[in-house]
Amino acid sequence: MKALAISHRGWHEKYYENTLNAFKEAAKMDFYGIETDIHLTKDNYWIAHHDA
Repeated sequence: MKALAISHRGWHEKYYENTLNAFKEAAKMDFYGIETDIHLTKDNYWIAHHDA
């Protein structure tokens, strides 16, 4: 069985984590997926924010 690597908050060695650039860079790598948390703010904006 092959282990699948998942990027945690994008590729944050080069970019700030949870940013579009970090996600785009991670998408270029050989990851199975990207993990982040999406939250809706009180003023109805969606944000990527890892709270745990």
